[in-house]
Amino acid sequence: MKKTLLLLLTSIYVMGGPLYVCYDNKYRSQATGKWVYTGCKRYYDSCHSNNKLHFGKYLSDKSASDALYRCVSSSPRFIDSGKQEMIPRTPRVNTVPKRAPRASNREIPRVIKKEPTTGTGFYINTSQIVTNHHVVKSCNKITLRKDGITSNAIVRFVDTTNDLALIETDMQNSHYLKFRQGKGLRVGESIIAMGYPLGVLLGSKVKLTTGVVSSLTGVLNDTTKIQITAPVQPGSSGGPLLDSRGDVVGVIYAKLKYHIAENVSLAIKANVVKIFLDVHEIEYYLDETPEKKEVVDIAQGVKKGILQVICE
Repeated sequence: MKKTLLLLLTSIYVMGGPLYVCYDNKYRSQATGKWVYTGCKRYYDSCHSNNKLHFGKYLSDKSASDALYRCVSSSPRFIDSGKQEMIPRTPRVNTVPKRAPRASNREIPRVIKKEPTTGTGFYINTSQIVTNHHVVKSCNKITLRKDGITSNAIVRFVDTTNDLALIETDMQNSHYLKFRQGKGLRVGESIIAMGYPLGVLLGSKVKLTTGVVSSLTGVLNDTTKIQITAPVQPGSSGGPLLDSRGDVVGVIYAKLKYHIAENVSLAIKANVVKIFLDVHEIEYYLDETPEKKEVVDIAQGVKKGILQVICE
């Protein structure tokens, strides 16, 4: 209310009781919080001390109070039934001490820094690298590391169905890997898996495991995958699967957990990878040399084209 507003009293003085007054014939509804126009009564009564007035609100039947009150100075002027008289409003006295501002209970959101994850990739030409889609799908930044040298990379193309990704870097490398030409793999054929398993736990150098092709299909007869016995670990994903000539015959994909089956790893077939590259017109190379090599010679020849992929 404005300070100059006066209270209009139209009521009946009851001997020995409070003076009930109407105030604009309205009250605030406790159910809706809105002011409604209805029979509304206020009253003035003696305060506990200082000869001030107790001020409260009642509904028209005086049965319900909204429990709001304050004290105002001086005494009311009693009026007879049917008469009206203006009573000057006196300054309000705040009887409730001010409270200090409360600290907000709202929690400050914590910024949780994502821990980097790692995988493996390999060059298929001088600047482009094949890896798994799941290795790079949630990266804000992709870093490539090889022999202590790092460089940044960006995702060029992905195949979410077959879990493949092609990334590109400014770090040129002439030691790219070549794909196998001619006949496909056979069950029992020797294979080599290379990569960076378990991140820094096993060291920063590329690792090698050997095994054989145990099935030409993956889980539930998935014809885009092969099963191998070479052990792989988290961090090996995206690494090359090589034959006895050192040619790429697949991309390391996953392994089955031990409570499902032991010593079963999965790789994406090289033909699927080549189709992915052909669709996007990416250059890659086929190996035309037919002779087999020793594992140590294969490792020595291809390790310079395999690098660690760090997802941040």
